Amino acid sequence: MSRLALSALLVLSLASPARAYRTSEDSLANQRAGITGRIAYEPLPVPYAIARPSSEVPEDALLAATRAAFETWVEPACSALRVEHRGRTTTPVRYGDGQNVLEWVESGWSARGFGSFTIGVTTNQLAGVGDRWTISESDMELNGEGYRWVIDGGEPDADPVDVQGLVVHEAGHFLGLLHTCERSAFDGAPACAPFDETPTMAPVYTGEEQRTLTADDIAGICYLYPAPPPPPIDAGVAPPDAGAPSDAGSVAPDAGSVASDAGAAPEDRGGCACRAVPSPAPRLPALLLLGLALVARSRRTNRG
Repeated sequence: MSRLALSALLVLSLASPARAYRTSEDSLANQRAGITGRIAYEPLPVPYAIARPSSEVPEDALLAATRAAFETWVEPACSALRVEHRGRTTTPVRYGDGQNVLEWVESGWSARGFGSFTIGVTTNQLAGVGDRWTISESDMELNGEGYRWVIDGGEPDADPVDVQGLVVHEAGHFLGLLHTCERSAFDGAPACAPFDETPTMAPVYTGEEQRTLTADDIAGICYLYPAPPPPPIDAGVAPPDAGAPSDAGSVAPDAGSVASDAGAAPEDRGGCACRAVPSPAPRLPALLLLGLALVARSRRTNRG
């Protein structure tokens, strides 16, 4: 089965069995800028709306596929993530306006600075809150000019593109995950090795396969949005179902696991894109997080 290489948001490799997923804190540029720790949305839920749907598919079906894509990341029992689908909006993508927007761009794609082979671009803005960093805004731009889109029947070679499969991948970036690896070194990202099981956040587009999360994707989202620990059990009172097996999915992954740190540069052909276009921050100098070749972009602002 052919696969279209994604030149996407940030990166990490499956070389480390302990942890292959990658988040914003794994970016070497972020680390040099003092951006560390778990970087995710707070408070929850994470809202999002669709400004311009694709003209190639029925709007109701597209809204349903988009909702299903985001809800895929909510399903793991080990995660506390919640999202809020707000349907349509008349506000287009505008970086820095505080609105989380998805937009199918059917003209002027290259004028936005995106490569013709790029299927989607997710731009995150990071905000400093005290001594922590959070995601303050995400915008997703999808290439409706260079690619055909369908609700069912999406092909691994991106002809046509499956709405739900591609949006699941971009929603991972939207929520704070980076690529698991890149095909050549960039920003400390490991080079991709052959996949035994291709994670949704790998830098390849696999069509409808990408609708489903792998164990690595689940570990990543549960690290960013861990479920609270269960309440302590009173030693004097037996739990109602003491003999029932525990839910293995309720245990968050080890936050202390370390990702391997090689590197990989983005490819010419891609599905998601990751460019850093930071805005000035009072405490930090403006800094490119990923370089202009990447597709998913990060913008940083400071809010006390």
